[in-house]
Amino acid sequence: MGVFHAAAGALFAIGWFLFADGAAEAKKDDATKYEFVECLPGILCMVAMLMMLAVSMDSIGGNDGGDDMFGGGNVDQDHVTRHKVLFFFAAMVFLSGLTVAVWLQAAKYKGSDNWWPGVALTLQALAFMGSSFCIGAAKLVKPRNDDGMPF
Repeated sequence: MGVFHAAAGALFAIGWFLFADGAAEAKKDDATKYEFVECLPGILCMVAMLMMLAVSMDSIGGNDGGDDMFGGGNVDQDHVTRHKVLFFFAAMVFLSGLTVAVWLQAAKYKGSDNWWPGVALTLQALAFMGSSFCIGAAKLVKPRNDDGMPF
């Protein structure tokens, strides 16, 4: 487990903490109580994270692990296309979650004295996006062959 995995877990936990803190703060005022629509950014970002977990970063980046001179090899192009499409749809679902969070922040909490629940939703979506980015970065980092040599 590397630093990217630890960062992904920390951002994931921070995202849920922000949601819980925003919900607790919103409960103090009847006008800003969380309803189901406030759960949508977290749900959409979680679905997008699960979609991103299924994506092979090597295949969408063009590094398919072949032994050919140019990095190619015997690669199924349908496999690469499926991963690129899944990555695209996951990015769209992430952006949908962020859009809903920003919309709620602007529409529901703009005129309220209690603005923190709206900001917490936006920060939650950003934390989940960062967590998924860290997981993707961890997939790209090759494990180091530690043979005990200092160099």
